[in-house]
Amino acid sequence: MIAAAPTLGDLRHARRRFPAVQIDIHERATSPVDLAAKALARARGDVILLTEDHCVPDGDWVKSLTRTIQRSGSAVGGAVDPLDLERMTSFDWAFYYVDFYRYQTPLTAGIADSLSVCNVAYRRANLESLDEPWEASFHETRIHTALARKGAPLWMEPRARVQAGRRVFRGDALRERYSFGRYYGCRRIEPPHEGSRLRLLLASPLLPLLLVGRMARASARDDKRARRFLRSLPDIAALVLAWSLGEALGYLTRREPATMEAAPERDAAAPRAST
Repeated sequence: MIAAAPTLGDLRHARRRFPAVQIDIHERATSPVDLAAKALARARGDVILLTEDHCVPDGDWVKSLTRTIQRSGSAVGGAVDPLDLERMTSFDWAFYYVDFYRYQTPLTAGIADSLSVCNVAYRRANLESLDEPWEASFHETRIHTALARKGAPLWMEPRARVQAGRRVFRGDALRERYSFGRYYGCRRIEPPHEGSRLRLLLASPLLPLLLVGRMARASARDDKRARRFLRSLPDIAALVLAWSLGEALGYLTRREPATMEAAPERDAAAPRAST
């Protein structure tokens, strides 16, 4: 099933081409966290796979995720590599990297600290066992933390790969990073974690250095990636600063951003849909 934002239109061509696919357009669900929640709530089956419309899965993606989650972990994710890497601009690569640097191949199979909502599988029973309101708003970090606390770890399966191909304008990307960072900060200090608010707020000036440092270490694993990182460093720094400002304001104000819409594609001016 597909949960789509209203700005995508009625998707009549998609409906004609894929008549067996359920396509729900949600007038009030325009952000990725809302669309992911709608998609998960309406999906059927014991195992649910989640991705987004800018991702192109490998041919064995479904098999790799479903086989792995039957034997490992509370949630299973895979690699997120760049699509059409050689045609990416420096900014395109920076926008990809700040979001997915932890999931770029090569990766090692095993217990994971985090998974991307663009490439992940869940057991429905595990989601239903949580106290988190995942059917209303799917905040992946909180959900994954809650799943891991139930006892079964998150699991990485590198063979389950998708390629991400978003191309957005710089201004739209900076606004997205700011709003997503603010949403993350606001949700991070909700009960039962509100006691950490002051500590996180005081530490927030160090966040840009921490994030860029992590990305630099990840890029150092490969010479080509390291060169791309250095060429894209000004754009990476700008995107990280936008996120960090939003996250700090989330801690300070406890208020979500005015909008959580994803940046529109340069060639289509369309937001995300979750599948």
